[in-house]
Order: sequence, then C-alpha cells, then structure tokens
Amino acid sequence: MNWADSFARHLELERNLSARTVAAYSGDIAQFMAFCERLGISEDDPGRIGVGAIRKFLSMLQSKGLSQSSVARKLSAIRSYLRYLSREGAIQSNPALSMSRSRRPRRLPRALSRDQVTGLLSASGSNSPQAVRDHAILELLYSSGIRLSELVGLDVQDYSPGVGSVRVFGKGAKERIAPVGSKAVAAIDLYLAIARPALL
Repeated sequence: MNWADSFARHLELERNLSARTVAAYSGDIAQFMAFCERLGISEDDPGRIGVGAIRKFLSMLQSKGLSQSSVARKLSAIRSYLRYLSREGAIQSNPALSMSRSRRPRRLPRALSRDQVTGLLSASGSNSPQAVRDHAILELLYSSGIRLSELVGLDVQDYSPGVGSVRVFGKGAKERIAPVGSKAVAAIDLYLAIARPALL
C-alpha cells in the first residue's frame, strides 16, 4: 500500500486542508522517506522508522542550512504522518512522540504607521469603478483584519451591511464572523451600488 498517497487523501478529505498545505506535507514526507530509503528503511515497512532515523534526517536538514522554522515544519509533517500510520495500524507506536518540540522564535508582526495606512487607503486615487473597488478592498482589510486568502473567498452574500460584518472561511474551512467598521461599510456599499454593476 502507498501510505504517502493514503496520507495525502486523509489530509485533503478528512482534515479538509488546502491543496497547497497538502502538497507541502506530501513533499516533506517524500523527502523524509527518500532519506529513510538511503538508511535501508523501505516505504513498505514503516514500522522500522525510529527516533534515530528522524534525528538523522533533521540533522541533515540543519547541515544544509535550513532555517529552524523550516526544520520544525518538516518535523511537524513527519509527526502527523507517523500519527496517521499508527492510527491505521501500519506501525505499533509513533516514534516522534518521544521527541521534544523545538521552540520556534516568535516574530511580532510589523505594524504600519498612521501615515502608511493613510497613504495605502488613499492609493486608489480616482473615482473609476476599479478605484472604488480597490478602495473598498483596502478599507475592508484594514477594518476587519481578515486574511487576504479570506478576502479572496468572499461573496456578496457573506456581507451583512446592517450588522456591519462579513462571514469568512479561514483555515480548514472554519467559519467566523468578522466585524466591519463604518468607513469600510460605506466604501463597500458604494462599491456595490456603483462600481460592481459597472464592472459586471
């Protein structure tokens, strides 16, 4: 059985992860299993994967100059893969459970200054339909704090002008309601009334 393909289907269908995340996990697992093959551990016999193989793989990554965050991501993929194999009965226990998680440095996001925000919100400039649309997008992003990926997935039905909110679907298709400020509401309403019909 091809456990890597089975794991990818599990991520996509059961955990409902995005295609991009599934591809990243699959790439990490493929790299790890190729390394295990060089150690004499076949993909058909995952029960032979032990802590030693995982440590050697991580050491190899670090020797190649990968950042701590990249190594941590690959270890996370391996943990998930081995947890899945354990659940499916392909291995008796997950050897990665005994490995301590390395702490990733937390980086604080850089906030824009007041002048930068003002310049950004006024960047659309003209009164063309495209400019009105762009201004509504920027106001919504600034007001609600939603992710760009969430913004792209919005539909007109997700906007509630009377309430001043938008319904967004985040990672794993989790639904949440994000508040929208009065300036953003005004910009969106103008877009819906004037710009959107013209663009359509």
